[in-house]
Amino acid sequence: MNSTNSNGSKYLASFYTGYLNEFDLRTFLKGNLPANFIPSVIVRLPDMPLNANGKIDKYQLQSILSKERDTKLTKKPVTWLQ
Repeated sequence: MNSTNSNGSKYLASFYTGYLNEFDLRTFLKGNLPANFIPSVIVRLPDMPLNANGKIDKYQLQSILSKERDTKLTKKPVTWLQ
């Protein structure tokens, strides 16, 4: 999904279900895709949100993405390196 951040820059976001963690998925993608196709944001979901027609609901995904972005922006660092 293409998204735009607060300063107007576009970025690629990806949503997935399954048992892989984000690090393993990102490692797999880096080994199999060109660098510009690697998503900036990867979000694991228990299930894909569906609309009334049974299709993936992109509006709910955008809502999840904005909540995820807000969480990451307000999250306080745990270690000195962060």
